[in-house]
Amino acid sequence: VGEFANPGKIITRLMSFIFPLAGMALFAILVFAGFEIMMAAIDKKSLETGKQRATAAVIGFILLFLSYWMVKIIELVFGIVILG
Repeated sequence: VGEFANPGKIITRLMSFIFPLAGMALFAILVFAGFEIMMAAIDKKSLETGKQRATAAVIGFILLFLSYWMVKIIELVFGIVILG
């Protein structure tokens, strides 16, 4: 029970899994988007879909990265421990 005594400890434990999984998901989505863009010679709609998919993947990863650093800044400013 000690490891999961409060939400901060649970989030800290999950962070060790979330960022590597997000990186792998970003890579997989970018590969798939690149495949869609390459197949645009067959279907012009694939070009736009691939671009949108790649853009959404990068923006999502940036938001995840920024949210982590926002929490770290809040910890520093207020002197609290959220992520351990």
